[in-house]
Amino acid sequence: MTTVFTRLATQEIAGANLLLKADGTDYADLCGVGDTPIGVSTHSCDANYVQTVRALSPAIVTLTASGAIAFGADVGLAANGKVATWTSGARIGRAVSSASADGDEIEVALAESSESSVSPSGVEVAILDHPPTVAPGVPSGTSAFALHYTTS
Repeated sequence: MTTVFTRLATQEIAGANLLLKADGTDYADLCGVGDTPIGVSTHSCDANYVQTVRALSPAIVTLTASGAIAFGADVGLAANGKVATWTSGARIGRAVSSASADGDEIEVALAESSESSVSPSGVEVAILDHPPTVAPGVPSGTSAFALHYTTS
């Protein structure tokens, strides 16, 4: 199941499949290299218009490449909400298709990031690319769920 929510766009969002970050309480903006993504755009819109955001979840998602990315390459953030072959910073996943040029769509299996993300409902989501080896350590009265898959 895909979770969606709406936020106002801080700036023009050029199209679907771009990574978005939180920008204040009610706004979303395009991710840059050092940002933490909260979701993916579903359509283009002008600044101060409503953007429907698909929340990031452990799945294979369609994103927009900033250049060539090989199948199987680790993927990280690039400018303007796009993704690139990972070299440093947060690694968001692994390419399960390839891209040959800026603007190409690419399928990415979301994986471990340098940080967990918190959904608008306050639910913390940790995306891992390996089976957990320790108990999740969630507070009493809450629950945890683990899902692991491999593309090899």
